[in-house]
Amino acid sequence: MKKLVAGIVIVALVLLVGPWGIGKLAEQRVNRQVDEFIEAMPILGVVERKYTPGWFSSQEDVTFEVLGPWARAMRADAAPDAPAPQPPRFTVHNDIQHGPLLGLSGFGIARVDSHFELGPDIKRALIKAIGTDEPLSVSTKIGFFGSRRTTFSSDERSVKLPDGKTELSWDDLDFSVAYTSNLDSIDYTGDWPRFEVNNPTTREHFVLEKMTLDGTSERLGGDLYDTDMDIRVDKFAITSAGGDTSTIEDARYEVGTSLDGDFVSYALRMGTGPVKGREFASFGGDVREIHYDFTLRRLHEKTLERLATAIKESYTRVPPPGVSADIAMYGPIKDQALELFAHDPELVIDRVGLSTADGDAYIKGVLRFKGVTEKDLSVGGLGILGKLDAELSFEAPQKLMDKADGGAGWINPMIQDGYLQRKGDKIVSHIEFRNGELKVNGKAQAIPGLGGPPSGAQGVTPPQE
Repeated sequence: MKKLVAGIVIVALVLLVGPWGIGKLAEQRVNRQVDEFIEAMPILGVVERKYTPGWFSSQEDVTFEVLGPWARAMRADAAPDAPAPQPPRFTVHNDIQHGPLLGLSGFGIARVDSHFELGPDIKRALIKAIGTDEPLSVSTKIGFFGSRRTTFSSDERSVKLPDGKTELSWDDLDFSVAYTSNLDSIDYTGDWPRFEVNNPTTREHFVLEKMTLDGTSERLGGDLYDTDMDIRVDKFAITSAGGDTSTIEDARYEVGTSLDGDFVSYALRMGTGPVKGREFASFGGDVREIHYDFTLRRLHEKTLERLATAIKESYTRVPPPGVSADIAMYGPIKDQALELFAHDPELVIDRVGLSTADGDAYIKGVLRFKGVTEKDLSVGGLGILGKLDAELSFEAPQKLMDKADGGAGWINPMIQDGYLQRKGDKIVSHIEFRNGELKVNGKAQAIPGLGGPPSGAQGVTPPQE
């Protein structure tokens, strides 16, 4: 019997005293999270922080200021009669539940439910418009070993807007970001099945179907991350008041990072699947795919790390007396950008264009920057242009080109001038820019705004059919 009583006392102490002790630890973790958030988002600063501890739960109010240091610097530099710029501020209220038991969230140090403090007028307007003053919920679970997961969610809702005609509705939204205590590893995931706006009176309609997010970021060093991300939307559909409907299927945005020795490459892929609508009638109303695919290559990793840090620090570095804000902000960024150019970066146009029932029309090529110096950068675009080495190619079916606005009316003159060539059933063009000379299909051409080709330049007259 004594053992049973002792056991009950121990359990009671754990359940009663445990949350208080964990609450002290939760306070440290929550404050550290705010500090890390500010470090990752340097455009923000904390101007006030109030923490009210409790036994089983605590509360915190944090007031943030946007671009505070720069706003104060600009205020100091402003003319005496000029209105003083005031940094915008907002307050976030955190309700903190102490662990180890966090209800449906499982086990952990704490669960933090965050709320933006809105004025009464804004709250009333939101309640009137969509039935709630908090359409988006933000909750963070803090694990025992420092890992965290922040979830952004919104319950399914259907409301009629104040105009009495427009209906706004969406399905449950759920996006989350999981990250380690030092932000060395970040995972993104989420989905939004549907968001819809409908006006039965005007017949205007918009719908987004099945938006998903999946991605990871691993710290390479400093503020530079190896990021792979995939954002997709199954379908967009827009119907105008006139009854015309345009649809975009399988819209996507992808980022891929790869490492090759001392260099980093970023592949950016933006595109769609089938696209339909009256505005695409010139392509026969059948655009099967659209692609904007680029790759940035030969980005020196250590220089890119320093550039990322310089950009982040530029938001918090207050200009010293006598130094303009622009020089203080962009000087370190310019230094690292110049160093990046010293490693001959490349922009690869993997493909930009579209696929149709008549065939594919794409631009492909590569732009290289070789031997760019500080002097080149100091004279602006012309200096960099002199170090540009570029090669681009264009190819499209003749049948597709004939459908474009103007058709042969603009294609034939460009063939006569040597900018385009006919090659079988295709229209093609090959562009080279090297050593300051522009060639199109082997023929030296004038550079717009910079005059004609070099004296005595020889070209090749394009064949015609």
